[in-house]
Amino acid sequence: MDYANVLKELEEACADFHVPATRVAAEQTLLAFQKTPNVLPVCQYILEHATNSMLLFHAVTAMKECFAREYADLDKPKVTELKNYLLNYVFQKPTLERYVCEQVLQVVAVIMKRSWQDLSDEEKESAFQGILGLIQANAHGQTLGIRLFSALTDEFSSTKASSIGLSWDFHFACKQSFERVYLRKILEQDLKILHEQLSRGDALHGAKCSEGLKATVSLAERILTWEFSEQCGQLMVGSFGDASDELVKKLVLPEDWTEILLNHDVLNLFFQLYTVVQRDEGAANHSRQCLVQLSGLRGPMFANEEVLCSYASCMLRGQLQLITSLSGMIHQENFEFGPAVLGVCEMINRLVDTVKLAVLCQMSEFFQYMTEIGKLTSTCLQHAATEVDDTWNMEAFDQLLEMWVTLVSKATDPYQSDAEPLKSSGFIPFLTNASSHVVEAYVQVRLEIAKQFIEDFDEDDGNFKDQDMYADQLIGVATLARMNPKQSIEALDGLLRQKFDLLRSHYQSSHAQFGDQHSVLLHEQIHWLLLIAGHVLCDGGQGEKPLVPDSLMRLSVAQDNSENNAIVSLSSAVFSMLEFLSLDPHEPMATFCSPLVAETLFWFIERWSRTYLLIEPQEYSHISASLAQAFGNGVGGQTILVALVDKLQSNFYQWNAEEEVLIQLIKIINTFAKTANIRNALLACEKFPVLIQFFTQHLGNFPEIVHSALIQAITLVISGASSEVQRQQYFGLVTGAVEKQFVAVLQRPDFNQVYQNSDVISQVLNSLDMLDGLALAADPFNTKYIHAFASRFFESLAQLLNIYQRHPEVEIQIIQLLSSLCKYLDFSELEAHQVRDFYLVIGNAIKVYSTQSLNKARDRNYDKQQENPYQDIVAFTKLLLALIVSEPSAADVAEILFFGTNQLIPLMTLEMLEIPKICGDYVELIAQLIDRYHDRLVNLPSDLFVSLMQSLEYALRHPIYDISRLAFQSIASLALFFANNPSAKEFLLPTMRKFLDQIMNMLLYEEFDMDLLEPASEALYLLIASQQEQLSVIAHTVIQQQVNPQVQVRLSGYFTHLQQSIPAVQTYPLMANCSAGFRDTLTKFLMDIRGVLRVK
Repeated sequence: MDYANVLKELEEACADFHVPATRVAAEQTLLAFQKTPNVLPVCQYILEHATNSMLLFHAVTAMKECFAREYADLDKPKVTELKNYLLNYVFQKPTLERYVCEQVLQVVAVIMKRSWQDLSDEEKESAFQGILGLIQANAHGQTLGIRLFSALTDEFSSTKASSIGLSWDFHFACKQSFERVYLRKILEQDLKILHEQLSRGDALHGAKCSEGLKATVSLAERILTWEFSEQCGQLMVGSFGDASDELVKKLVLPEDWTEILLNHDVLNLFFQLYTVVQRDEGAANHSRQCLVQLSGLRGPMFANEEVLCSYASCMLRGQLQLITSLSGMIHQENFEFGPAVLGVCEMINRLVDTVKLAVLCQMSEFFQYMTEIGKLTSTCLQHAATEVDDTWNMEAFDQLLEMWVTLVSKATDPYQSDAEPLKSSGFIPFLTNASSHVVEAYVQVRLEIAKQFIEDFDEDDGNFKDQDMYADQLIGVATLARMNPKQSIEALDGLLRQKFDLLRSHYQSSHAQFGDQHSVLLHEQIHWLLLIAGHVLCDGGQGEKPLVPDSLMRLSVAQDNSENNAIVSLSSAVFSMLEFLSLDPHEPMATFCSPLVAETLFWFIERWSRTYLLIEPQEYSHISASLAQAFGNGVGGQTILVALVDKLQSNFYQWNAEEEVLIQLIKIINTFAKTANIRNALLACEKFPVLIQFFTQHLGNFPEIVHSALIQAITLVISGASSEVQRQQYFGLVTGAVEKQFVAVLQRPDFNQVYQNSDVISQVLNSLDMLDGLALAADPFNTKYIHAFASRFFESLAQLLNIYQRHPEVEIQIIQLLSSLCKYLDFSELEAHQVRDFYLVIGNAIKVYSTQSLNKARDRNYDKQQENPYQDIVAFTKLLLALIVSEPSAADVAEILFFGTNQLIPLMTLEMLEIPKICGDYVELIAQLIDRYHDRLVNLPSDLFVSLMQSLEYALRHPIYDISRLAFQSIASLALFFANNPSAKEFLLPTMRKFLDQIMNMLLYEEFDMDLLEPASEALYLLIASQQEQLSVIAHTVIQQQVNPQVQVRLSGYFTHLQQSIPAVQTYPLMANCSAGFRDTLTKFLMDIRGVLRVK
């Protein structure tokens, strides 16, 4: 090989790389060079003669690749010579570009790791001492040595190691050895150098740190975020993936690290370091992360509470100094306050979360510490109010809010073993007072931030609701507010009444105009007060009815004998606002009203109603008389319900053009419908028939987008009517409104001429949407009514499918309607012929849709640009899913299902399957088909059967857990059928062998989620039990691939043990749970074998 020509060629490639026209060819040349055999000599030639940094980098990279490939052909002296050459090279070239230098050091680290198990303990120690000698040579050598330690730390770690073509066992063994013997030594050396650098006082050049100090701090962070072997034990053996954030967050250090990391001098050194480097952005970030990790130390190093107390005391004092110093540095030049305050808040949160509260309370500085944290919380909020576009301060507040909530949780835990010491320490009153201050500050800041909307007023800006975007914040603030509920609720009550009085006065003045600055401010402030009040008074609750929070109930009971009840007063303030703002749209003041305030007001009422409206004493061990009187099922609660019925009607009229407000009003009706006692009282209310008539008569006046939801909500309510006559009357009103809409469009004399007009299509879609709303409300009590009404339009649906072949939106709506009917109708309430007729309609719809879909070209670019792409595929899949889970007792739908699936598969593309929701529904459909109808698989057309099996193969390796789980469960079901049905064995045997091969390959060679081990073990057991000879074939293949006889013996033993765990002679029929106990055997098998077979 002509080294000079190679050098020239590569120099030209590096030059061409910067030219767009020649970049691809240049890149290919450079990559090809890296793969060249026996390239080490020419690489050394390039290092000696080239000056181009890019070329030097690629030459060093080629050395790494070559060394990893050809290590077995190199003798030990040659390896040592190469390592020493590279170290001498970077030592002799202090002006080398940093990225080239670090690449050289990485190669040195790879050389040391690759040869690690071939070195004696003395040779390893000699190499370590050689690095120490480099460090002691001069300043340049010190920086190189520290960077080499960083490279070694990366290479020996679980997640940053280079690929060198060796087994997981090799990587893990190297890591354990390095971790056990050298990691702590490296940290000790790093701390020694760090102490020297800080003592000399020459580590800073203005605001910037020296390269040596940056390297030292970076190494410290690497070690403090190291994943120790105890933590890696929670991961699957053979996994090279990144450790989870949770593992890094909860750093558990070995016991023998106690002497170094719990040493107060060491801990204080890191605090001193941070004060020195905090104006250098990079070094400050590394230093902060070190302190964050040190603030959350856990593990066996804390042998007793005394050790924990000593550590916590040191960290607390250090953090206290950082907190107090922050206030004096806010406006200093070259100081990034945002990252600094966030880092300190993360340290605080980590320490409080880690250390027991009783231990913290023992410290003399604890109350001063908490007082300063309270001030810092206020500071973060104040800065968040004045610097709205700067998110650092609000993120810092979120960290502190989480810390305050943690303290409240610990202090109020009824199972807290240290309850008595906490009471005697005076911490509970302190925390109560501090919580009140945080809540007060938060409320004031939200009111202050509202002023920003005066300059940028757009109530429709953004698609996210504040109650969703700031949900964690609002829940956290509510938790703190409930520590002192009287003060918090009374303050909110006062502020809400004050802002409402100002708003009312402004509305009634002659200066009020829509969108004027004063009204915008008041609207935004009232919006936030309602959000906070709604979270303080009641929990969100999903499913179960949320009860009055304990602290609020205790407050209300304590106020039963007083004139004013805080909860009743705040609730009354909201209802007074509702009364005032419920206006006739023709009134002049109605033009000033804010849809934002209206929507939030109704959000509050919907949330409040779930907990307080018609409150039931039997749900509480002790209930406040004031709440029972004001909101219970007596005069108080009934009066509120009647008033709300009135307001629902008037506000639907007032806000008939505001979709979001109407949707929130409909949510109130839904809450009434789903809360039995409220629904029953609503049905008995004398104004309810008027409300139903209002809705059904004025449906056309409301935006079409709310029609379906409104029909569904009122249908849910009227389905609970106790009187059959009353129920029929209400259903007549609702179905009459839907039918009126249908008839108005379908029976137009000129329909055949105008059906493609956009306004006509819109009317058709609206009619279908309304009918879908009715279907969504179906339940056992109303199935007969809804089916009887919907069946009158089945023929029309078929006609519409044919008419609107070129209008997919109509197709989608019809499929969605049939899916809803299939999913929610109770077929046990219908006659057998009704069920058969209904599924005949579905079958015909599937045929029409599939024929049309297969015969028309699809615009992929159009689909990709949609917010919800492939809606027709989504609707079609959901229809088949609804059909399969409906389990009709009098109709055999298997043929329809397999036909529909056969039509769906050609439409499904990889692009579609990349969308999680589409893929999840599709795989669930396939899994359900196989699970329920596996006896029919043998009679399927071969192309359909193959497609179903390929779908399962695809799902097995899907990154989403639920999708993979479904695939394993489906394969287990199919394997059970295969084992117990000899007549199906010949047909299914090739497929079962393939699945066994696939699953074994996944378990042995690929990254695997341990959470999937349970469904995987069940599938694997059934596959092996029914075809043990195939496992022997797999075992033989795996063993023969190994060239080392000792490894072959080990693998043979692992496979033998696995096979012995499954009886050679099975008792048939096999049962679904016959794999009990096999999971433990499989786990041990994988722990043993994956370490040998998994390669990086």
